[in-house]
Amino acid sequence: MFQKLALFSARYPKSVVLATIAITAGALMMLGDLKIDANPYPLSRSHPSMVALQKLKTDFTGTLEVALIHIRHPETIYNPATFRRIVALTEGLEALTLIGKADEKVLEGFLPGASKAEKELIENILADGISRDDDFAITELDELLEQQGDSPVGDFQKGLVMALEEIRLKLFPIKEVTSLSTVENIAANKDDLTVGQVFKTIPATPAEWERLRASIRSNDAFRKLLVSEDEQSTGIQAETFIPDKRSDLMYTFNEAMVELLKKYPGPEETHIGGFAILSATFNHSIQQDNGRLFPLVVLIVVLTLLITFRTFGGVLLPLAVVIISIIWTLGIMVLVGVPLNMMTTMLPVFLIAIGVADGVHLVSEFKDRLRELGDRAKAVRATMEHMTLPVVMTSLTTAVGFISLAFTDIEMIQKFGIFVAVGVMAAMIFSLTFIPAALSFGRNTPRAARKKRQGGVWSRMDSWTLNALVAVSDFAVRRNRWVLAVAGVLLLVGGYGLTSLRAENDFLTYFSPDRPIVRAARALDQHMAGSNLINILVRAPDGIEDPFKEPKYLAAVDGLQTFLAKNPIVGKTLSLVDVLKRINLVLHDNDPAFNRLPKTEELTVTGRKVSGRQIVAQYLLLYEGSGGENLNDNMDAKFTTMNLSVLLTSQNSIEIGRLIESVETYAAANFPAGMTVKFAGNAEMAVTTNNEIVKTQITSLSISVVVVFFLLMLQFRSFSKGVLAILPLGVTVVLNFGVLGLLGIHLNIAIAVMSSIVIGIGVDFAIHYMSRLERELKRAKSQREAFANTMRASGKAITANAFIVALGFLALLLSDLYPLQLMGVLITQTLLFSGFATLMLIPAAASFFRPGFLRAAGPVRERATGRAAFQAGG
Repeated sequence: MFQKLALFSARYPKSVVLATIAITAGALMMLGDLKIDANPYPLSRSHPSMVALQKLKTDFTGTLEVALIHIRHPETIYNPATFRRIVALTEGLEALTLIGKADEKVLEGFLPGASKAEKELIENILADGISRDDDFAITELDELLEQQGDSPVGDFQKGLVMALEEIRLKLFPIKEVTSLSTVENIAANKDDLTVGQVFKTIPATPAEWERLRASIRSNDAFRKLLVSEDEQSTGIQAETFIPDKRSDLMYTFNEAMVELLKKYPGPEETHIGGFAILSATFNHSIQQDNGRLFPLVVLIVVLTLLITFRTFGGVLLPLAVVIISIIWTLGIMVLVGVPLNMMTTMLPVFLIAIGVADGVHLVSEFKDRLRELGDRAKAVRATMEHMTLPVVMTSLTTAVGFISLAFTDIEMIQKFGIFVAVGVMAAMIFSLTFIPAALSFGRNTPRAARKKRQGGVWSRMDSWTLNALVAVSDFAVRRNRWVLAVAGVLLLVGGYGLTSLRAENDFLTYFSPDRPIVRAARALDQHMAGSNLINILVRAPDGIEDPFKEPKYLAAVDGLQTFLAKNPIVGKTLSLVDVLKRINLVLHDNDPAFNRLPKTEELTVTGRKVSGRQIVAQYLLLYEGSGGENLNDNMDAKFTTMNLSVLLTSQNSIEIGRLIESVETYAAANFPAGMTVKFAGNAEMAVTTNNEIVKTQITSLSISVVVVFFLLMLQFRSFSKGVLAILPLGVTVVLNFGVLGLLGIHLNIAIAVMSSIVIGIGVDFAIHYMSRLERELKRAKSQREAFANTMRASGKAITANAFIVALGFLALLLSDLYPLQLMGVLITQTLLFSGFATLMLIPAAASFFRPGFLRAAGPVRERATGRAAFQAGG
């Protein structure tokens, strides 16, 4: 079928080229509707970890996206200038807006289609620029649109409503700012509980400063959260309304905070951190990389194609195929409603490097056939008759490598794998249609002109290259034992390294150590309670009313917090237990003996016994009656589930995984019957992602190897040929991942993607080699001659293919992200080694083991038998 398609394209080149251009132009016009999903989480929304995170945000307040500002003074934060800066930054954050000129232009775009009333309100909002003063007008416009309901201009209304929602989010991005100037301080005035600020005015005398210092020190809730142990650092927490899927807007918020810090300078060192900022920075770096790396990869591919073919067509045709394929792939994403995410934004970079492979082999084969036949039409036909099946098979195996990534719960990898596979298949279709059609244009070159071209410097270089490749093939045949022995040693080394391979997910390691987000995390981890957070949801037994008013269950959580405090990566724990202990302490004149939870029964000053449950209920009533507003941060509405927030000084998923296991073990051994723990939050998701990476590696590699081997046997109709074709890939994969283990490099998302590239592309070289070897065995006088001719015909194309694709990926070294840099190095070395292994291992293994298809090959079977006779043949 594909061969008929290719020959049809060669027969009707104008129609094929025009149709390709027309359809591509249509796809290009669709790209304006391509959306970008700025969700920073790699897991799908339906994954249990994501469901748990969303439930956490629904059931508890104070769980939205948070940005952290760390302020460190060289001596002490207790000075007027630093406190003035804290107050100014707090007020600045509370008043912060993210509105820009682009938002005004968006709103202006609705004026032509607006009704008279709508137009009047829009003009009113735009009059002096969009500001918080326009909130009333925005609300009026919202209500007006809601009253109109389902009118004929529903799409217009929907668009305007969405624009207004975006504007309101940017006008009011902050939900709450917590700092020393706003934090809730639980204290007592005689028998009355008070909940208010730590200070109302900045102290003016040493005595006032000392009283403030003592007040802050006495409240354990502030320790390491708002004031460091050495009292040189303080923190500001900004909880935002920015949803987690809007990491693009979170990055804008980060930039606004940077400008705010510049507006209020001081001698203190400042950092901006938190998981939301970390994710936003990662997403922003990916987008920057894509914009910078794509033209660089194109340049590298163009230069290598120019060196390889030294003709306009040799450069243009493979490049045109991948550009068209990229446009079609993105167009398909628009058609099926799939937006770009953090990983699929890199799709053009990958396709430009991968997609040229088929074009390289086709153009190389065409040049050889044209040189041999002298007739362009015959050369195109001969090229497609011989190369169609290898092109189809190499594309299928490459697509299989990527489509295997669909069997993962990491949504970013899943969609990346699917659409790179779509792009690879698109490149195959255009290689089999557009390239033969384009090659059919032009005149035949006279024999004299062809001979003249063969005498130049480039021709002599080609001749030297071919002679060197043939020498490599001859060495592999004559010294097959040595080649196989070296391969065996490499397999043993790689196998040993595999035993040390581990998976680890630590976003901080994705950046260079001097990046602001890394320095912020390190400062928060060193001086404060940490930059990472895991939420432990402790559920009391069913069938009990308000169970977490019972001292028994509160004591169980208190014990867990004490246990957690001993863990080296735990910076601080926060729960309802801390609130109740604080209330109990201050209502007993700060007597340290009462820095505890109420017991099951307590004696009053009159000697009357009171149940601890009653005391807890009374404390909670006093707290809320005194203005306390954070109860819902810790408890759900029915008092059945408590949110225990655990701040961590590590982003390492392995360490966090051990912490989770230890909590589960502790709870099983110490909690009352029916009391359970579950985990949620960003840190839990890092552990889950880490586990999914391991599953992805195992699943994708297993599926890829099995399916690729099946395709090889299907193509060559021989088990032994399939084994020979997959042998170089097997050695490459084992050695590649073994080296990672030996170097102590952990598996991460980037390396999970790399494995599919290794499988998909690595076997392509063997397919082209074995396809040519089959042909040469039918017409060569001896097997050695067949190997030499195979190397002359396919060796150069395989070498060029390996270098072009490898150098294309080497451009990833200029990425801002360490995993992409590592991927660039690993893919480059893997492809080069895989290409070299193909040219060495297949002839060595075939000449040593002499499978049946080799002994039966040739126009006249060799009468000599045995390995020595084989090696002497030709």
